[in-house]
Amino acid sequence: MDGRVSIVPKARSQVMRKITTVSVLTLSVLGLAGSAQAHAVPTAAPATPSQVNSGPPFAYADCIDAAVKQKHETPSHAKWHCDLLVQKGWVRPRTH
Repeated sequence: MDGRVSIVPKARSQVMRKITTVSVLTLSVLGLAGSAQAHAVPTAAPATPSQVNSGPPFAYADCIDAAVKQKHETPSHAKWHCDLLVQKGWVRPRTH
């Protein structure tokens, strides 16, 4: 630097301080400062038994059909794939 002192940052901070002070005063005069806290945010009601998911959403047979028909997997690979999805909880276990 050439030894000059910049007054821009100080002036900018003073302007921002004045704007913040005016904003707070305006909000407090208008009564808006605590309005967000005054309104209670509704919370979700607890789930009823009919809304609770009782298990994985997909059937094992649907998984096999989708893997073979849509993904063109072999039946043995589809079985392996669906067994993996059963372990992860995405597919209901097969019924014998």
